[in-house]
Amino acid sequence: MKPLELVPLEPVTSASDFCGQAHEDLSPDEQHRILAVDDDEIILDLMAETLRGQRYHVDVAKTCQDALPLLMFRDYCGVILDLLLPDANGLSLYRQIARRKPLMKPRVIFVTGAMDKREARRFVKLLDNRVLLKPFRLDDLIAAVRHLDARGLR
Repeated sequence: MKPLELVPLEPVTSASDFCGQAHEDLSPDEQHRILAVDDDEIILDLMAETLRGQRYHVDVAKTCQDALPLLMFRDYCGVILDLLLPDANGLSLYRQIARRKPLMKPRVIFVTGAMDKREARRFVKLLDNRVLLKPFRLDDLIAAVRHLDARGLR
């Protein structure tokens, strides 16, 4: 298996750089806002619908370039981030998050089909973030997001 290659992202300088799919503002009955980043449209839709069913407000992005402006101009209680994306890898975006919004670092849940369980355990030890291996159970996704709530990271 090839090691993940880091690709730097261009900085976001203004709201005019915004280029993601967003949804209406939070309504009073919604608990938290989650950003899901994955280039697989089926998985992205499944994650979004599952979490919306749990009363989370979900914004989605298919690339790092779509996700970065959302992260810079909105607050999220959690980010679900695929490690392999078409324009850069998830670690590149994670590093941008760590640099620009350090309090968001523990709020990132990685999803990937690109590593085995042993690699995932090493990865978790390095970053102390949850990793869900594809194909993951939707119950595991819900549990991971709820764990963020339990940690009081709002």
